[in-house]
Amino acid sequence: MLKKELKFSKNDPLHENDTLEQTYGCRCYNPDICKGNGGKNCALCNETHICTTPPKSWKKTYLDLIKK
Repeated sequence: MLKKELKFSKNDPLHENDTLEQTYGCRCYNPDICKGNGGKNCALCNETHICTTPPKSWKKTYLDLIKK
């Protein structure tokens, strides 16, 4: 079951569990076409709500957000 309340814009403020390699919740523009959607790495489906396969653009976005 997908938890849409865990869907965030990539430019929303950082969560304490966000890192360069993972995000809390989903930050994909379109999670329906995400390669990790529905799997154990999908924040919308797993118990930890951590996405370990964020979009390729996530590292740049994370570095931009951490400066704010």
